[in-house]
This record gives sequence, structure tokens and C-alpha cells, in this order.
Amino acid sequence: MKRMKSTGPEPGAAARLRGFGLVAVVSLFLSGSALATEDDSRAHEKEFVPNPSCTIGDDWDPDVDRPSRAALRQIAPSGKMLRIGVVTTNRAIASPYGSILVGPAIDISCRLAVKVRLPIEFHTYIQGNYLAGFRAHEYDIGFAFDPTLAPSDVAVANPYIGVENTYWVLVDSPFQSVSDVDRPGVIIGVPGGSSPDSYLTRHLQFATLVRYVDVGTALKALKAGQVVAVAGARGAGVTFPDPAYRVLPDDIFLALLGPFVAVNNEAGVCYLSDYIEASKKSGLIQQAITRASSVRPAPTRPAIPSTSPACSDRLMSDSAPPRLTCSTRRSSGPRAAGTFGKCSLRSRLAISRTSSGTFTSLKSRVVTWRPSRSTVTRRPMRNTSSSRWVM
Repeated sequence: MKRMKSTGPEPGAAARLRGFGLVAVVSLFLSGSALATEDDSRAHEKEFVPNPSCTIGDDWDPDVDRPSRAALRQIAPSGKMLRIGVVTTNRAIASPYGSILVGPAIDISCRLAVKVRLPIEFHTYIQGNYLAGFRAHEYDIGFAFDPTLAPSDVAVANPYIGVENTYWVLVDSPFQSVSDVDRPGVIIGVPGGSSPDSYLTRHLQFATLVRYVDVGTALKALKAGQVVAVAGARGAGVTFPDPAYRVLPDDIFLALLGPFVAVNNEAGVCYLSDYIEASKKSGLIQQAITRASSVRPAPTRPAIPSTSPACSDRLMSDSAPPRLTCSTRRSSGPRAAGTFGKCSLRSRLAISRTSSGTFTSLKSRVVTWRPSRSTVTRRPMRNTSSSRWVM
């Protein structure tokens, strides 16, 4: 008698069925994990960010990993609190609004606190004393410095905003451009310790600087005739409006402001840089600036996203074996274009700084900075609407 052949699935078909079943199980697991991760994130947000100044939601959160242990130790050494220092006299950073703080630095820091799962506290300063507070270890992350103008004991991450700095003069002043101001006998008021103070200290040839605690006090001195010009952000007129003075049409320089930590904290700087770049991509920084402008309207734009690879990729060393320093997972293979925050393999971040020259007016020469392997430099960019940003 002839034996009948089995009519069951062929070996290839059976393998395919098993493969489909495995895919279904994995898909179900991943979807459940995603929901659990989202719920876990929301739970952590309620637990770790009770600060009343944290009013921005999670709609613009950047796609970036949590920091590695090394990076977390450097941006929050206590491991218990994210301590942020802000200047409240610069709207590009923060300002008081009733009983809370508002501004780009506040919103960025609040979402960073959710990411690192730590409670957050803000330490507020006027322009003249916030660096002293940093050196006294009152806070761990400060807002903000231009990397080419920062003191030697701080390391600055990628900039989140650009601020046009110019001169304020009385309405009947003979000065028509910034080049008219640097003359013998001219006295210029400036907020002590600010970016304009650092820049003009290095570049003025004839005029004399007088330092004040903040730009508001300097503008009062201008109105009283104690100085003939005040150097500060172009948007200061929105914060301190007065028909007695006017702003010159061109710029002294453009300050590119980024968060900073103490030097020799390479992993921390790396993570902050990747967080800022991912926040530009996600829209968090634009939303933070928009929210600040809605309180006190002024023309604002975020700093242009960096075209360089993420921090870890662009700072790989050929002379030393890489190590995992500032992310919770190791990246295998090249990073996809436009992704940030993996902060995977790297060996070091040098904090040395160089300057590409003396700038008197940057109205026609917009500059940016991009960290190379060992230096931070300024490079010229095209002066177009797509490559210019202001505060």
C-alpha cells in the first residue's frame, strides 16, 4: 500500500510562520515598552520637577538619551539636585515675572531636569555677581556665556541663542554708528561681567569703560549724563523703555550664548551640547524663546543648529582608545545624519579657546562657533536671513 504524503506546511512555510509569530510577539513587547516608558517619564516629571517656574510641557522634548553616570556627576555633582544659575537682567536668559522666573534658560533647564530625573532649583543673580556665585559653588550649570569671551575657569556648551549687542545713546547724541563711539574722552557704561564688558575690554582703543551692576543702572547713568553711551543687548529697550535714548543701527558684535560648567568636565559639556542641538531640532528652544517673547515682545531667534556631528562623534581621538563617557548606551556604527544625544564613544573634550580676529561691527559679518577637536573658533557665515539670528 502506498503511503500518503503529509499535507502539512513545508519546512520553509513553517519557518515563515514561526518568524511571523516572533515578529508579532516582539511588536507587542515593544509597544508595551513604549507605553511603559511614556508613563514612566510622566511619573518622573511629576516627581522630580515641582518647581513653580517649570510651566512648559513635554511637547517639544528633544530626542536625546539620558546622561551617563560620568556626565550626570559633572552637571549635578550632588546627585540629588540640578542647580541652575541664571542672570535675571538679560531676557535672553531669564527674568522675573510675578513670583516665578521666565525665559529660555528656565524652560530649557526644566526639561533637562525631567530628562536627568532630578529636582531643580534656580539661583538668581544680577550681571555683576553671578560669576562669583559660580566660583563659590552655589550652582553647577550657568546661563550663559559666549565661548570666545568666557573666563578660563568655565567650559561653554553649544549656544542656544544669539544676542545682538550695540550702543544706546541719548536721542540728541551725535553718534550715528558704533564706529563713532570709540574716541578719546568718551565714557561708555556697561554691565560689569557681561559679554559686552568682556568684548569691549579687549577691543576698545580710546574710549573709557565704566561698569554698572546691570544694564538698567547703566541706562539711568546715560540719562543722567554720567556716560555718553551704554553697551548692551539690542532688546534692552523692551525691558527698559524710555524715549530719552535710542539704539544705534549697527552692532558691536554678536554674542552666542550657551550654558556652562566648570572646566575639566568634558562629559558634562558634551552632554549639554548634544542636548542643546537636539532641542533646536525638536523645537524646544524656539518654543522657549517664543514663550519669553510673549511676556515681553521682542524679535528673537534661536541659534542656528550645528552642522557638525554630535559631540562624541566630532571629538573622537585617533591617539587614544575611545571610552563611553556621556550616554547611557553605546553606539555601534556611524550616527545617522540629524540625530543627537547618543554621546557615545569619545576620549576627550579640550576646552582651549582661540579668536579669529578683532571685530568692530558684525552687521555684515555674522559669525558662529563650531568646536573642532581641540579648539573653539569663530568662523564667518553668509549674512542672509537664513543664517542670522538675533535677540
